[in-house]
Amino acid sequence: MVNQFPHYPAVALCQKHLGSAHVESHMLLGSLKRKRQITKHVEYDQVEVDTIKERHDEIAKEMISRGYNHKSDLEDVSPHIKHLPKDILQKKANRGNVIHYLLYVKHCPECRKRFAIYLRRLIELGY
Repeated sequence: MVNQFPHYPAVALCQKHLGSAHVESHMLLGSLKRKRQITKHVEYDQVEVDTIKERHDEIAKEMISRGYNHKSDLEDVSPHIKHLPKDILQKKANRGNVIHYLLYVKHCPECRKRFAIYLRRLIELGY
């Protein structure tokens, strides 16, 4: 299952989901290079096509900040998305669906804990 968890803060992903989101960025690029349709992944809020590279880079930055090795940059995806319908290219993931999926469907206690810490920090900073 492809899931980059768009709009979910990378800092709040547990180690397992951070790693899987990173690997899936590369899998998405591979699918796009082979001109595969990723429509269902977009419709289910698992990915935003126009932010695949940015999301990968955000995840990679978080991996490095946690002391993990990251040696696999992601190339620009824009040459590989021309076969996708315009509505798929422009669709934005629903933030609430993404958060609900990870915290309540996947039942990841570590992601819940990290998300609570993330929210507390935002509140302390006045956001």
